[in-house]
Amino acid sequence: MLNLKVKKISYEHYPVLLQYNDCKRLQLPSILSIYCVFPTLLSAIQNSPLLHRSEMASSLAVGLNKGFPVTKLESKARPSHGKARISKRTRMVRELVGEVVGMAPYEKRLIDMLKTGGASAEKRIYKFAKRRLGGHKRAQKKRDQTKATAAKLRARG
Repeated sequence: MLNLKVKKISYEHYPVLLQYNDCKRLQLPSILSIYCVFPTLLSAIQNSPLLHRSEMASSLAVGLNKGFPVTKLESKARPSHGKARISKRTRMVRELVGEVVGMAPYEKRLIDMLKTGGASAEKRIYKFAKRRLGGHKRAQKKRDQTKATAAKLRARG
């Protein structure tokens, strides 16, 4: 919105006061510091492409676009955003540890559930993994990992 100083509710017959900043931005001739504009003309001015989204704050204390008009700063990439990425070395180490140490008892039970199968095997595996691991995403990931492991075992022997 524009920076407006309005004493009454702006009906069509009440003029609205525009501040100098708004007149400058809308490229109106700046003879006076304040303009008197009727609301029908004001709505045409407000829909003007000269108004940018970053300048839509009204510097009023109330209303939809309340607040001081500022330009937003670009936020830097935080280290925590790259936290979920696994490096090649970490992936290799985890695979090696998995081969040497073997599977946890609950993982063996998941593979057993998959082998005995049935129509609802995937759902049962998911629910069991969710109970053990504590989350939806973790359970889905573990279910997919278990299916891949079982496929490898079937392919080997």
